[in-house]
Amino acid sequence: MSTKTFSFSRVVTRNFVTDMFQGIRNTFGLRLRGYEQIINKTTEEMLEEMKEKYSSIKWFRINTNPFDNDACLVTVYGVYSEDE
Repeated sequence: MSTKTFSFSRVVTRNFVTDMFQGIRNTFGLRLRGYEQIINKTTEEMLEEMKEKYSSIKWFRINTNPFDNDACLVTVYGVYSEDE
């Protein structure tokens, strides 16, 4: 049995409506639930894709980075076992 690495990324963008409401919430120091929901939804979709593509996952990590003022880069990477 050999191990191989995998990684894939998605760029999550904001929209005008989300920006407007989140800007107001940010002014008062409240949680930015709109942004959280966008990132959480993308992360869940990526985890489902990972489970479909790689059956024997040894470990994985999720990394989120601001990509621009209007976007966030979500990356999933890890190691899986492959039957020889």
